[in-house]
Amino acid sequence: MALSLLLTSLLPLFGAFPTEVSGQMLYLLHKGETQRAFANYLSYADENQAHDFSLLQQAGIRLLEQGIASDDLEIQLMCMFGAGVSISSELLPILEKGVHSKDLKTQLVALSYLGRQQDDAADLLLLEALGSPFLIARLEALLQLAQKNHPAVMGHLHSLIVKLPDPIRVVFPQIAIHLEGIEATRFMRQLLNDSCVEVRQEAILSVAKARRDDLLPSIRILASNAHHAQQECCAIALGTLKDYQSINKLKELAESVHENVQLAASTSLYELGETEYLQPILTQARAGSLFAISALGKLKMGTHTLFYLMQHPDRDIRLNATLALFNRGDERALQNINEILLEDQRDTGFARITSPGGGLKAWKTIASASAHEKDHPGIQAQTHGLREQVLTHCIEFEEA
Repeated sequence: MALSLLLTSLLPLFGAFPTEVSGQMLYLLHKGETQRAFANYLSYADENQAHDFSLLQQAGIRLLEQGIASDDLEIQLMCMFGAGVSISSELLPILEKGVHSKDLKTQLVALSYLGRQQDDAADLLLLEALGSPFLIARLEALLQLAQKNHPAVMGHLHSLIVKLPDPIRVVFPQIAIHLEGIEATRFMRQLLNDSCVEVRQEAILSVAKARRDDLLPSIRILASNAHHAQQECCAIALGTLKDYQSINKLKELAESVHENVQLAASTSLYELGETEYLQPILTQARAGSLFAISALGKLKMGTHTLFYLMQHPDRDIRLNATLALFNRGDERALQNINEILLEDQRDTGFARITSPGGGLKAWKTIASASAHEKDHPGIQAQTHGLREQVLTHCIEFEEA
């Protein structure tokens, strides 16, 4: 009873505006008088203490339809974001125009949002994008379709793998790992045994990330390869997939002459219960290894070492130690928070770095980030992303 009374009292707030108000607003939008249209809307809404959300939705659609017809690529791109965020099938025609845009960025944004829609019409637009003149757009469309386990993906992968050079084929494992079925599994095994070591490495890491333990036998074999970057990937995968049968192999890798292989194997051994392998990780961290410092944050161990490294004169070491403590939920990380969150005269940015095998990750500070955008593509986005991540951790701490 109380709920029905509440809803009845709220009805005026969501009622439809009179036809003369809504019609005038849509007419003004059609004429391109956007400011006047919304000024009239706000005036009526304030006077009557109500809103017409159906009218606002119609107005939004009209604005997006006008924007996508603009010659200004920035306006078109913003329309893609607007249509994508709405997740409305009514706006598929907007995203369709994005798919057929001559601008690569606009195509990629449209494809990304189409991938989030569970709609047959959206899938058809993704299939259309496989004919894009931009290779990266075709690969993005394949990824979005693979995440939906679309049957058309395998045929395109088989066709492209014989045509593309090794540096591009590295993305194939990231696409194929989402597919299910016997043929898809066979294709992943093909990638695990590819002639290009970088393709093999990406396939190993993709299998680990997807927790595909059915492909463990192939990774056990690959772990015996002499290539140190591949050994690093295998060591990470064996730990991630909780392969206790490979503990002896991991102990062998932990004695490698390559520091990153040692670190990857020691980290996996610790995760498999071999706690004595924490010491080699601590040793590398104290010696300044950014990957080892980051690993301590992942393992949620080595608090005293991390706090000591927060005072280190090297800014990269301080940064990774601080982030590792944030991962631990340790409030002492707040001592260095200004170095991460606040802009300084040096225009400092933050870039993600990876080991040769691609399995170990850490962060590096970049001075004059704006001037080094070419050397570090996406540096601004990475910097904002890291700061957002740190702010999210801060929610767990006291308000002061």
